Amino acid sequence: MSATTSVNLSPHTLLALLEYLRDTGATTDPAEAVDIAVRHWLAAMKQGTGDNAPAAPRGYQWKSLFLPDGTWLRMAYRGDHEYAHVEGDRLMYKGRPSTPNKFASDHTKHRAQRLARHLDATVPRTGGSVIPLPPMMQRDVEPGPRWTEPERRKFRYRLEDVAFD
Repeated sequence: MSATTSVNLSPHTLLALLEYLRDTGATTDPAEAVDIAVRHWLAAMKQGTGDNAPAAPRGYQWKSLFLPDGTWLRMAYRGDHEYAHVEGDRLMYKGRPSTPNKFASDHTKHRAQRLARHLDATVPRTGGSVIPLPPMMQRDVEPGPRWTEPERRKFRYRLEDVAFD
């Protein structure tokens, strides 16, 4: 049996603790919950730099975004998903330190390499290594209505010009 002593809590803090224990269905005694909370607080203070300073949060800083330790990042590309996570101050992808840019490019490059291998195995080649364009894309297309809109100027062909021949 361990000895206990009283510690004053503000009514607001005690009420919040009791409501939390009730709402979560916890069977923990309020005195035991306070004891656990104080032990966690002491451990956090020991990791800090001063007597009352809490430990600085660990995580990965990416531009103006801070990703706390334990954060998971998900990259979706053409129906395939990859995950990276933050461990301490580093972003980890497949067990190695990474950056968000490297994470994204590694995943898309891997997908592109798989696609290239698939195409090499399935697409028939003509005499050389170049496959000729389909006939509908080999001719010059006269600009149609609304061709002067800015979003259309960067393309040589409009979908309407080649898909509905």
